[in-house]
Amino acid sequence: MEKRSLTVSKMALAIAAASVFSAGTAGAVPVVVDFNNGYTNGGLNGQAGGTGLTGNWYAATSSDVVSGDLAGPAGSAALIYAQSSGTPTKVKSMGTSGNDGSNTGVVVNLATAIPLTTTWGSYVMSATGGYSGLGVNNVGTGNWASSAFEIYRDATSISVNGPGLNTISGTTANVTGTDSFIVFQIVRPYATHAGDPWTTDVNVWVNPTSTAAFSGSPTYSFYQNGGFSSGSPISNIVITSAFGSNGPEIDNIRVGTALSDVVVVPEPATLGVLALGSLGLLARKRRSV
Repeated sequence: MEKRSLTVSKMALAIAAASVFSAGTAGAVPVVVDFNNGYTNGGLNGQAGGTGLTGNWYAATSSDVVSGDLAGPAGSAALIYAQSSGTPTKVKSMGTSGNDGSNTGVVVNLATAIPLTTTWGSYVMSATGGYSGLGVNNVGTGNWASSAFEIYRDATSISVNGPGLNTISGTTANVTGTDSFIVFQIVRPYATHAGDPWTTDVNVWVNPTSTAAFSGSPTYSFYQNGGFSSGSPISNIVITSAFGSNGPEIDNIRVGTALSDVVVVPEPATLGVLALGSLGLLARKRRSV
């Protein structure tokens, strides 16, 4: 019995250590913009605010800052960072009338470009509206095809767009009637596709409920032979727009180099205390046998 208890204790210690290190360490100061500080209702074009950005949002056709925060789906609440204090505001995606081929975008530059090794991002998108979303590395204020990729909402689902896009696994996520919490991971270089050393893999999770989701299969996974030019970092983010005022609302945008930059993960210290507590109970049980 003593040997079995000791084995269990060793297993618990190993699990505890793995848990502590799996939480990850945040990288450089991430990009955080929830529109609650420095923004006022009206056109997003020309406004500024948030962490990790430089200059103003700019566009030929602007989305609008509107009142209220997006909380996101209840099932993802434990993963979503609390928004900053200030006046609750979000962005309503606005654009010219038309379809995906005539999208416009409103762009903001990062203060420090993020090297494309592994990059994480997250944001909340409303249940209403369609054919608009969030992209990275837009080269101008034109259509989405100029972006490295875009995760957007159509009438009934979350989907992706971009040049050179090839599905690895998963499908679009049907999210009718619910706000969405979207987490994405960009990995590059990933040289196992089509012999292209600059191929980029992108994984997308829609409405994850725990950090365990990021160890499993993403909702949608794809790779691109285009989109990101060789060696280019992430230098800007873009809110895409289409169909006039019928776009979704977007809030709580975060981009960084670690999962913990964009979703709430258990603190290593907390995990360690819990693990040590479990070991103590096991040891106490062993002494009582």
